[in-house]
Amino acid sequence: MTDVNRRLVMRPGWVLLVLALVVLGSWPGLRAWVDGVEQGRPEVRAGDLLVARPGGTGRLFAGTVVLMLAFGPERILGVVVNRPPAEEAGGADAPRWGGPVDSEHPILVAQAREAPPGTEPIGAGLYWREGSGDWPQGALRARTFQGYSGWAPGQLEDEILRGSWIVRRAEAGLVFGQNDRDTWLIALGESIR
Repeated sequence: MTDVNRRLVMRPGWVLLVLALVVLGSWPGLRAWVDGVEQGRPEVRAGDLLVARPGGTGRLFAGTVVLMLAFGPERILGVVVNRPPAEEAGGADAPRWGGPVDSEHPILVAQAREAPPGTEPIGAGLYWREGSGDWPQGALRARTFQGYSGWAPGQLEDEILRGSWIVRRAEAGLVFGQNDRDTWLIALGESIR
């Protein structure tokens, strides 16, 4: 076989190798895209958790778990449940960072057996309300968040289709977790099984 023929025979092999490397290198994004095509538009509801995929979100939301409070045509909002209060805020009962939108806006999330007055249910025995104040009557536990995470219509669905978030139902144990890093790791681990 001449050198010219040998070069022609080897080219398809190199092309396939390069193509395989490109596909493998883009596997997470490709997998998220295929999942989106197979499943259609992602379904997100109030009471879902958004779990940030490693490398899927920017630095602001890296390692976060977001509890969705409202998802509809008028409002798409949630609170980050696993960011500690600022050190200067003073103690474990201090308001936690709920997100970058309206950082002075207080939101209270509570777990209760029955709906506390003035709250909206979001499932799994969880309720929320806007505004500051005492814990709702009958609350087993509650947390106050300052600010929230919000999205424009279609923005969150696009982020999910790009593979930035994993959507799962909320559990009170994750919403009120004591170790913020572990909350994300547990939510992530349970979501990808």
